[in-house]
Amino acid sequence: MKVAFVVYDGMTLLDFAGAFDPVTRLHSMGFVPDLTYAICARTETVRSSEGAVLAHCSTPESLGEFDYVIVPGGDGVQDLMKDPAFLRWIAAVPETTTLVGICGAR
Repeated sequence: MKVAFVVYDGMTLLDFAGAFDPVTRLHSMGFVPDLTYAICARTETVRSSEGAVLAHCSTPESLGEFDYVIVPGGDGVQDLMKDPAFLRWIAAVPETTTLVGICGAR
């Protein structure tokens, strides 16, 4: 099982961490031994709305290799909705991939 956590400037850190922690524990606690994951973004560094910086993010051309794509909420999503490159990237997720949104934006 392959999981992508899609992060972006202005995301809410709790929305990311609240999904990241339990999903990755499925592997670390031995429940899903074949689980792998990546923190994916359009840029190598992302800053949450609270100021936390995630560095060395994976920047894959496609999210097609993942079984699950998880996108946290946050006010920064408003800018993403105007970003044609991001919209194409997400729109190209195959129908066989489960796409999950955590919360929304104000």
